[in-house]
Amino acid sequence: MLEQWDANYPDCPPVGFLLRETFPQRWTRFHCLPESKRYAANEAEHEVIRSRYRAVLEELAQGEMRLWLAITEYADTPEPRRSRSLLAKLVPVAEFWRTVPMDEDSYWHLFVTKISPQDAVIDALLRRIAEDEERNVLLFPKDCRWVFYPYDGGMDVILPTPEERLRLRQKFSAWLPQNPEGL
Repeated sequence: MLEQWDANYPDCPPVGFLLRETFPQRWTRFHCLPESKRYAANEAEHEVIRSRYRAVLEELAQGEMRLWLAITEYADTPEPRRSRSLLAKLVPVAEFWRTVPMDEDSYWHLFVTKISPQDAVIDALLRRIAEDEERNVLLFPKDCRWVFYPYDGGMDVILPTPEERLRLRQKFSAWLPQNPEGL
């Protein structure tokens, strides 16, 4: 997987905001609630968030039986470890993938597992992300050709080509941010 990642995203670690900055011509963003509202106020809005996350992910994952799910653990040491118990309960089986030094005292340790695109764990993680209880979770196929990066309020997607980016933006145009920067 590391070779596939590096072939698709040269010189860019698997960190959502770095992918967006490094590959702006392949990046797009969608918001999860109407009028770019960031957080759900009730269960009906939570369902809108879930359905939008799922619609984009299903569009990307067509034909994929398994996806890589990358979760991030944060530490002040370069030694990888799983430390957040709730995340470990949601994703109990995950292998260490790589460490990304963020600054001299901060490290992101990425752990990965294979998961079915329909797995209920994805919905549980997406709910926690929407409530800003989890961050820096990535989903991508075996060949790493695209990346789905959900965050509280929406999702960033890195696509293989600018043409595929345009096609996805057209399909989900009602969910695009309304500001000129696309944020």
